Amino acid sequence: MGADDRDGAAGDDDDDDDGASVERAAQIALAIPVSVSMTMNTLRDLVTLVFVGRARATVELAGAALAMTTINIACKSVLVGLASAVNTLAGTAYGLGAYERVGETTQRALLVTTTYAALTCAVFATRGEEFLAATGQDAGVSREAGRFLRAATPGVLCYAWTQCTMTYLHSQGITRPQALGGVLAAIAHPILCYYFVWRWEIGVIGAALAWSASSAVCLATQVAYATVWRRMFRERDEALALKRDMCWPGWQLRRAISTEGLREYFALALPGVAMKMEWWASEMTVVMAGYLPNPEIALSALSIYGSTNAFVFDASIGLGVASLTRVTHELGAGNAKRARRAVAVSFQLIACVGVIASVGIIVARKDWANLFTSREEVRELVSELMIALAAYALFDCAGAVQAGVMRACGKQSLAAKIVVVAYWIIGIPLSLALAFGAHMGALGLVLGGLVATVVHTGALGFVIARRLDWDAEVVSARDRHALSTSHAAEAGYVPRSSSFALLESARANDLTRQYGAAV
Repeated sequence: MGADDRDGAAGDDDDDDDGASVERAAQIALAIPVSVSMTMNTLRDLVTLVFVGRARATVELAGAALAMTTINIACKSVLVGLASAVNTLAGTAYGLGAYERVGETTQRALLVTTTYAALTCAVFATRGEEFLAATGQDAGVSREAGRFLRAATPGVLCYAWTQCTMTYLHSQGITRPQALGGVLAAIAHPILCYYFVWRWEIGVIGAALAWSASSAVCLATQVAYATVWRRMFRERDEALALKRDMCWPGWQLRRAISTEGLREYFALALPGVAMKMEWWASEMTVVMAGYLPNPEIALSALSIYGSTNAFVFDASIGLGVASLTRVTHELGAGNAKRARRAVAVSFQLIACVGVIASVGIIVARKDWANLFTSREEVRELVSELMIALAAYALFDCAGAVQAGVMRACGKQSLAAKIVVVAYWIIGIPLSLALAFGAHMGALGLVLGGLVATVVHTGALGFVIARRLDWDAEVVSARDRHALSTSHAAEAGYVPRSSSFALLESARANDLTRQYGAAV
C-alpha cells in the first residue's frame, strides 16, 4: 500500500529542520486517510436522513434523526472511548518493540466492546421505544425511532468491531485501509438506501439496515487488509513486515480476560469514555433547542450548525490520530525529544487547518444554508450561528490534537476531568442561561458551547505546555509496559520467540531503516 512500507521518523542525529520536515510528512500521511474516512461516515449519516426525509412522512424522519442521535450518545461515543485504550497501550508497546502486546490489547478491546455493544443492542431491541417515550419524546417519533434502533443492532456490533480493528492498525501506523473502507461504504450506502427505503419501501427499518450493511463494509475492508492483503502484498521493508506480523500472536483469550489485564485496560478506557462527554454536550445543545420559542427554526438551524461542525471536526481528527500514533511510538521507543517534536509539528499543522476552516466558514456563511433549506428565517439564523462556529472551529481543531497527545501519555483521567468542568459545569449551564435567561435563543446555546471549548482547549494547552515532562513520560510509558509484562509472567504467559529471532536477523542484515512517512 505504498507508504505503508515505512513506519518511522527521522533519526535522532537529523538536524531540527530536517527532522521536523520528515515528521510533518509522516503526520500528513497518517492524517489524510483518517479525515477522509471520518468525512465519509458523516456523509453516510446525512444520506440516511435525506433518503428517509424525501421518501417518508415527517414523523419517520424525526424518528430516524432521534434514533441516530441515540446511537451517537449511547453507542458510538462509548465504543470510541472504550477502544481508545488500544491507542495508548498498543501504540506504546509497538514503539517499545513489544509487538505481541498490540494483538493482545486488541483482543481485550474486542471482548470489552462486544460485551457493551451486545448489552446495548439488547436494550434497543426490547426497550428502545419505551425508553425514548419515557424521556418525554412524542409517541409517534419514539415508535419510529424504536424501529430504527432494532434494525440497526447489526450495525452497532459492526461499529464496535471496526473501532477495534481500526485502533489495532493505527497502533502500527496504518490508516489507509480505514480510508478505503470509508469510501467504499459511502459509495455503497446510497445504493443500499435506494433499494431498502425507496424501491422496497420499508421506511426507517430499511434505512437502518442500509446503515448496518455499509458499516459492515467498513469492517470487512479493514479485516481483509489485516488478514488477506498483507499476505498477498507484503511490505517492501522486510523488518517492518516482520514487526507487523508479530503484532498478531494468535488468539490469546486467557490473557485477554486476565484480571490484571482488564484492570489496566479499564484504567484508561473508562476515562476515555468520559472524555467523550464533550460529544454528549454537543448533542445536548440540539436537544435543548427543542424547548426554545419557534423550536422548528431553532432545531433546523442547529442541525445545519452541527453538520457543518462535524465536517470541520472530521478534517481535524486525522491530525489527532496522527499525533496520538506518533507520540506513543516515540514514547515507547524512549525518544523524548522526538515525542516533543511530534507534538510541536501537530500543533503547527492543526493551526493551518483551523485557520482555513474558520476563513471558509466566514466566507461561505450566507450561501451555506441554501444547500439545506429554502426558509429565510432558518438561513438568517444559520448565517448568524456560522460566525460563532468560525471561532469555535479554531479551538475545537486544537482540542482534537490536544486530546490525542493526552491519550498518548495515558492522561485520559486528567483530560476527562477537564472535559467535565469545561462542558458540564461551565458550558451547559452558561448555554441555558444565555438561551433562556438572556433570551438569546439558539445563539445563546452556541455561545455557551464556544466558551466551554475555549476553556477546554486552554486547560489542555496549559497541561501540555507547562506540566508534561517528556523524559518523565518516557519512563511512565515504559512503567506501564513493565507492569503488564510482570503480570503476564506471573500468569505463566511467555511470548512466542520465533518472530523475534527473525526480526533480529533482519536487523543484523541492515534491513531496518528510519522512515520518512507512515500510513
